[in-house]
Amino acid sequence: EEVFFSFTAGGEAVALAACLATLEKVERLNVVDHLWRQGAVLRDRFNERARSAGLDALVRCVGLDPRTVVEFSHPGSGEPWAALKGFFQQECARRGLLFTGAHNLCLTHGGEEIRRALDVYGAVLDLAARAVRDGAVESRLAGPPPQPVFRRP
Repeated sequence: EEVFFSFTAGGEAVALAACLATLEKVERLNVVDHLWRQGAVLRDRFNERARSAGLDALVRCVGLDPRTVVEFSHPGSGEPWAALKGFFQQECARRGLLFTGAHNLCLTHGGEEIRRALDVYGAVLDLAARAVRDGAVESRLAGPPPQPVFRRP
């Protein structure tokens, strides 16, 4: 009588049931193990391809297995190289792979999906190596390089 408690979806139980069903499926299908396993394969083989292309000092995939990012470093300063990242994104998109700089794996990313991504990455790393060697990364961009979303003040 002294407290009034109310909220819009107070009696809504569908979301709770969906959450419970999702958690049960994640456990039953070993989704967490799958993400760690596939992420390790993707990271390690990406780095092998970067090394083969001669770009391992400039391009590397880092992070925890299920959530990796690809870093692009400028050869002179070691600072992030937006033009090389943009070139990489551009060429991946031309080959049907949307690449944002990070890998967000899910259960449906099986061996075939990882192989397909790595095939595209291998081809694009070779192109990137040629562009770096020719000093032509910026000139081979179809548009401006990507800009950081979060900037330091």
